[in-house]
Amino acid sequence: MKKSSFGIKLSLLFLVLLLIPSYGWSETSKIAVLPWKVNSAENMDFVKNAMSDMLTSRIGATQTVEMVTADAVKGAVGEKASEISDSLAASIAKKLRADYVIYGSITIFGNSVSLDAKVLGTKDGKVTPFYSKSQGMDSIIGLTEKLASDVVGLTSGIAAPAVPVVAAPAQVITPVAVVAPAPQGEDGFIVTPKEGEKKPVLLRTKPVKGMLKAVAAADLNKDNVKELFLISDSSLIIAKLGANGLDIIKEIKNETGIVNIAVAAFDSDNDGAQEIYVSKINDNKPLGSVIEFRNNDYQTTINGVEWAVRTIQVGKNEPVLIGQSFRKGDGFYGPIRVLKKEGNKVVDKGAFEITLPRKVGIYSFDVFKFTDNGEIDLLVLDDRNYLKIYKKDKNSWEQDWKSHDFFGGTLNNIFFTDERPGATEAEPVAVEGRFFHADLDNDGKAELIIKKNTPGGFGRHAERPSSFTNGEVYSFFWDGALMENWKTKQVGGYMADFFIDDLNNDGAPEINMLVVEGTEKLFGDLKSYILSYKIAL
Repeated sequence: MKKSSFGIKLSLLFLVLLLIPSYGWSETSKIAVLPWKVNSAENMDFVKNAMSDMLTSRIGATQTVEMVTADAVKGAVGEKASEISDSLAASIAKKLRADYVIYGSITIFGNSVSLDAKVLGTKDGKVTPFYSKSQGMDSIIGLTEKLASDVVGLTSGIAAPAVPVVAAPAQVITPVAVVAPAPQGEDGFIVTPKEGEKKPVLLRTKPVKGMLKAVAAADLNKDNVKELFLISDSSLIIAKLGANGLDIIKEIKNETGIVNIAVAAFDSDNDGAQEIYVSKINDNKPLGSVIEFRNNDYQTTINGVEWAVRTIQVGKNEPVLIGQSFRKGDGFYGPIRVLKKEGNKVVDKGAFEITLPRKVGIYSFDVFKFTDNGEIDLLVLDDRNYLKIYKKDKNSWEQDWKSHDFFGGTLNNIFFTDERPGATEAEPVAVEGRFFHADLDNDGKAELIIKKNTPGGFGRHAERPSSFTNGEVYSFFWDGALMENWKTKQVGGYMADFFIDDLNNDGAPEINMLVVEGTEKLFGDLKSYILSYKIAL
């Protein structure tokens, strides 16, 4: 399994920061790193926080330096400053009682990266400029490291020690399983088939232009072949897996301003035919729709569903359709409700049996017996993509375990709209891709099935990754700790969604992944495709 060179460099940088010896200063200096301006044709906002954090970590490695906290800087800068001028920097430094403030901009044009920085000393009012330039996104780490070293030298009068170069450790990968050689140069993937069984088969559809966000499978027209229902921001694409890949049957486009965020298949009215529930946001409010097969066509039968929806199964109970409210400022909020389709409406049938901890949204949890305590466990992906396990303590959930690694990872973000003059822009809300439980090996215990995307750019250090370089799917069981049952090999690109199903009714399920190529590139078109592998456990 190969890790991106940029991700390895970033990991090593923070390892090095922990190993760097402190260097003596004659007196303690209070230093603040102000917000950076990013000049780029692409959305590179994640660089702002990453630049500030890396500079703070590098300079703060000196024990006699007091770094001003990010919260204090944010409070002093306020929301109005899009670019820090010298006079504004001096004013902010005074508020923070800082001896030095660092500010500037980073420009990304094509493959060229340049950094313009300034250091303002409050005692003498002197502004010292720094400029450096290089090629490629990877060079941002080196440019930032050099700037930090120069700043230490300027503010202390002592040159900062050189950062040692640490060789990346060799990665030893023990394959979980092997399959027959796949077409188009793909190699082994998931599992070894049992004797006498057919070898797993790879299917990779031809890519379609644009970024698809989520997928659901259902046989709405009852022809014993499941259709795929794929959403982009503005469309629902209905397709089937054909000999040449994705055969598109129909596309249903949204009205302007309505954004798709999730899709689910469920027979809510128990008429023997599943419906497709498309969750959407319009003007910061949910506005979903229901698709059914009527009169030999896929038709929108319900509009204006007032919840973000999904399906879930608790224990051995029947699956249910659930929904949650959404609004600006809070994102997904309020109690989870059980929903049901009745005629031409989706109605609220009461509270969901599980009351979630505060800030746990509808797309970031699953509930099932996972650990060995005999009770239902609540598994949650938090807003930093750590996996947490909660156990019931009387009438509330108490966190019992937290992963050391990150899971999930999504580019499906809800951006708030506010057309009022001078309105501040709220942070977007992430819609995490699915994770779920299933007893795939038929041992009577459910496994956790979850994806893991590797961010590009500044990696997990960025507050909100804007790209991903590869993804994989894991199966975990619990044995006093999270234990790996199997995993797929990494798939190049961003794994937007995945599901496990027998799409061609041959009795063997497949892992079906919705993959997007090109998110890690500054320029170029995004392309989406379905990658499907047979599973033989």
